[in-house]
Amino acid sequence: MTTQTPLMKTSMTRRLGGALVAPSLTLPASALAEDFVVNSNADPGDGVCDAAECTLREAIAAANANGESDTITFGLAADDRVILLGGERLSITDDTGDPDLTIDGDVDGDGTPDITVDAQGNSGVFGIAGLQSFANVNLEGLAITGGGNVSVGGGISNDVSRLTVTNSTISGNSAVLGGGINNFFSMLIVTNSTISGNSATTGGGIANPLGGLTVVEGSTISGNSATDGGGIFNDDSRLAVTNSTISGNSATFGGGINNGFGTAEIKSTIVANTATTGTNCFNRSDGTITSLGFNLEGGTSCGFTGTGDQQNVAVADVLVTDANGGPLLADNGGPTQTIALVDSADNPALDAIPLADCTDIGGMPVETDQRGVDRPQPFPDGNCDIGAFELMQEAPRPIADVIELFDQAVAEGTLVGAGPGGSAAGRLNALRNMLLTAGALLEQADVDGACTQLQDAANRTDGAFPPPDFAQGPAAPDLFDAITEVQGELRCFA
Repeated sequence: MTTQTPLMKTSMTRRLGGALVAPSLTLPASALAEDFVVNSNADPGDGVCDAAECTLREAIAAANANGESDTITFGLAADDRVILLGGERLSITDDTGDPDLTIDGDVDGDGTPDITVDAQGNSGVFGIAGLQSFANVNLEGLAITGGGNVSVGGGISNDVSRLTVTNSTISGNSAVLGGGINNFFSMLIVTNSTISGNSATTGGGIANPLGGLTVVEGSTISGNSATDGGGIFNDDSRLAVTNSTISGNSATFGGGINNGFGTAEIKSTIVANTATTGTNCFNRSDGTITSLGFNLEGGTSCGFTGTGDQQNVAVADVLVTDANGGPLLADNGGPTQTIALVDSADNPALDAIPLADCTDIGGMPVETDQRGVDRPQPFPDGNCDIGAFELMQEAPRPIADVIELFDQAVAEGTLVGAGPGGSAAGRLNALRNMLLTAGALLEQADVDGACTQLQDAANRTDGAFPPPDFAQGPAAPDLFDAITEVQGELRCFA
């Protein structure tokens, strides 16, 4: 298991409290638990995980057979961190009755997903099944994509198991049921993650059918599509969502959430569907959507009328938008993409949650946003923002000096956004948020995390591809040099 940095910090026991924890198998720690190190991005390999070659599929097979609480990590060079599956889903099972497994794709320990697993549209990506007992699986620091040609769980099929997804991205997957994740008769916890661009007939982002419990905390669900439940489909199951942003999803019935024969509890969350079809929520008469307060909706279909709830709010007043007027999912700092809040005194999501109510559904304090930035801002005496993103306005020196240069160049017109049309301004805003995130991590004594964010910001300013730049203009080289100077001051290159 990795040591968690402030960027990664989360304690599901603390954050969930006692209210939502389902019964699960408790197993004693074993001295025989192993750390299998993946050293090849091939698939499937020769069938044996050893020092000569160990693929991800071979490591999973070895862990399935080992019968202990195992961990899979990666010893892959930066150019070899994309694993293309050969047409068959990766299968995690409890072959020997002890199903505990952690797959940690954060190679350098900075909280950012480093390993991409791509099924290339030929199969699902991960299949988890508790055959003999209740499987207990943790997926951390992974980008899961390309799942398809399956009936359930394009990205992940979770069957009779307890799955925790942390600091990960699940995008570009498809299935009939559960384009991103299908959670069948299981417990699913999604925290500090982004589920985007997935599609299905039912449950574009997440399908939670038949006795499932799904908990979504500090996460973004955006750009998913389905006939029923573009973002989330909840049927005969329990759903809990807190401090998350569900926006830009589409469906005929329930662009954000489709709920039936089940209960959905929502707290401190933005549900704002911007598609032309499908309401934010579609709640059948046999389902119950309960607001636990401080939710914000771009309509009234979710029925949010609890303490601090706000309805009929214009999306553009709350979230940074793209060229089409939809929410702009972008690198705003942190491990995964987020949708930034508009920096305006008129934004109804800002400082809308009193500090005493800045808690999860279990009543425990929510200490960070999806990016790992402290809540509230300003810390520690402000109020919290609604959704997965906590807006920052200040940073400590020396990063404050870089932001001052940034703001002056923007005001003078020598630094402008890069990218297509109406998205350019949003990308420029995202670059500023990356710098602010670096400042937040520096204040939290996470120098490594701050260095990572500064490097990401430099990569978005250097005029080279990839990744695409977020800023351009005569002042862009000066901004790049200023970022590099701060990196040297913080000994980021040591």
